[in-house]
Amino acid sequence: MPLLHRAPEVILGMKWGKPVDAWRVGLLAWDITQHRSLFHIYHESEEDNDAQHLAVMHPLLRPPPPEFLAGSDETRKYWDADGTWVGPITVPTDRTFEFLALNLEGGDKDLLVDLVQSLLCWIPEERLTIQQADCHDFLQMRP
Repeated sequence: MPLLHRAPEVILGMKWGKPVDAWRVGLLAWDITQHRSLFHIYHESEEDNDAQHLAVMHPLLRPPPPEFLAGSDETRKYWDADGTWVGPITVPTDRTFEFLALNLEGGDKDLLVDLVQSLLCWIPEERLTIQQADCHDFLQMRP
């Protein structure tokens, strides 16, 4: 899996399964419609890449819930027990899906944001399944 498409549970060494595919579908939908990646990582060290990746996820997904944080000791490098970011990389403050979605407008933009938000969740079980995503209104639109 490309570094840019890793789900948070993969980055943090947690148990993972099929929901990582849903995560990747959400990122691919973004990449295709916006002609750029949602997450940018560019540090030479793996640890800095992981910190950067999680830091840019943080404002989009909101603070991770306690049950996610409890899934790995690695989370302590990046968040305190309340989900407040304490990682070594500054969290960007201007990142919302609506702000970043530049290539669509109106209802199309709203549907894309809804799809991506439904696929990019901290808790893997809260993500849409691939089958559910396939039925999402954004993917059912016809040209």
